[in-house]
Amino acid sequence: MADLSVDARTAAAQANYDHAHLPRTLRKGTPGMRDAGVTYLPRWPREDLESWRARRDSSFLFGAYDQAVTGHTGRLFSKPIVLGEDVPDQIRGWWENIDLGGQHGDVFSMDAFAGGLDPGIGFILTDGPDTEAKKNKAEEKKFGIRPYCTYIPAEDILGWRTTRVGGNEVLTMVRILEDTEEAEGTWGEQVVRRVRVYYADSSGIRFNIHRQGEGKAGSWSVESQGVVANATRIALRPFYARRSGFFTGLPWMQAQAEKNLEHWQSASDQRAGLHFARVAALAVIGATQEEFKTTGFGHGEVLFNPNKEGSIGWLEYGTGGITAGERDLDKIVEHLSILGLEPLLHRPGDPTATAKAINEARATSRLLQAGRAFGDTLEGVFEDMAMLAGIAEGGGSVQVNEDFGLEVGDSSELDALLKAREVGDISRETLWEGMRRYGVLPDDFDAAAEVKRIDAESGLPDLPEKKPAPAEDQDGRIEALPMRFQQGT
Repeated sequence: MADLSVDARTAAAQANYDHAHLPRTLRKGTPGMRDAGVTYLPRWPREDLESWRARRDSSFLFGAYDQAVTGHTGRLFSKPIVLGEDVPDQIRGWWENIDLGGQHGDVFSMDAFAGGLDPGIGFILTDGPDTEAKKNKAEEKKFGIRPYCTYIPAEDILGWRTTRVGGNEVLTMVRILEDTEEAEGTWGEQVVRRVRVYYADSSGIRFNIHRQGEGKAGSWSVESQGVVANATRIALRPFYARRSGFFTGLPWMQAQAEKNLEHWQSASDQRAGLHFARVAALAVIGATQEEFKTTGFGHGEVLFNPNKEGSIGWLEYGTGGITAGERDLDKIVEHLSILGLEPLLHRPGDPTATAKAINEARATSRLLQAGRAFGDTLEGVFEDMAMLAGIAEGGGSVQVNEDFGLEVGDSSELDALLKAREVGDISRETLWEGMRRYGVLPDDFDAAAEVKRIDAESGLPDLPEKKPAPAEDQDGRIEALPMRFQQGT
């Protein structure tokens, strides 16, 4: 088997990349989905490229997935992360500017948490500036030389190796992709691709930085290398939102992402259908194309049919398909709303447990589990900062918010309501009433106003009011509507 290039992904790393693609694209909004092209908006059979591009450019994303991720992240970080009393003063001070880029630890954590939800995993690297020229603590303090954190998306981890030490899986090598913009000429910029490789062996923690030559096919060379001072392990911590293995994950809200993609494709179909329904086609009956020639006509012009027994009329699409499309979109939007609540609901592990108290429901919700996992990651990061800074007492503990403001009397019963609505066993109004009763919706919730808001957010205009269609048109077939004719001469 041929050896991989330093920038090639292993199979496990490629799986992380693939899992991240749809959620990341959805979070880029309409421009991101359009740029994805046929990956998420396939061309119909016999649809020419020009028609597909017109359909793509008239499609708009309903950003339910991004709203859900932003909403859950906001709930978790509605209160600041609490640093334990055992956190050293140095690290407590670094929390104010944890990345040496001006980001407070809470802001950095929000971004890292949200980024990890998409593929189900994210990483935080703890590093320090080159201390080769600075030898003592006074100089380190004077020049601001200290550990700092960088969030690493799952897609930028190219590969890793591990070994077993005392029954634990320990990281021994990792490759990290780094794309940076650098000055080129007087005003220009260029993207420079590097791969940072960390190794753990008996000599300590070493690193090599490989740089690619010009162009995508440029050769790779080692730009710099060295030893990480004070390090006894590779200071890279995973955040497992939904773990599938060592350094691998699955999208935390995969069902919501897929349902949002379904809405994108259905909405595109709906807009295309509306276009054809609004623009009728001229039909000439009883004359050949050669006999009846026109390049178009405008207001006040008269058309002549050379066949006195023929006719001229319009072909219009029936509204059956459009109405079905509206119902489909409404159902998808409702499913998206239900899926958005799912991470807040109690998931009993013991079928005999009643779990009716709010604290019990919170203790087993997926959002709280993800928050606790992120807290574990932060504590590991603090340990790495202490290691690199030579702080003997360690990094200390943190407490991530567990009060989301959700007051559900019995989340298992609410879960049953949601599932009943999803399969159509109860009405939307019944679901809303149940959600109001269990405290998810406020007491003054207005169902009629909510329906109007849902219609406004659908991104699709209301259909124009039409006269009832004839019986033969109810199934969406095309019919000819005759006009008054002037016979040809």
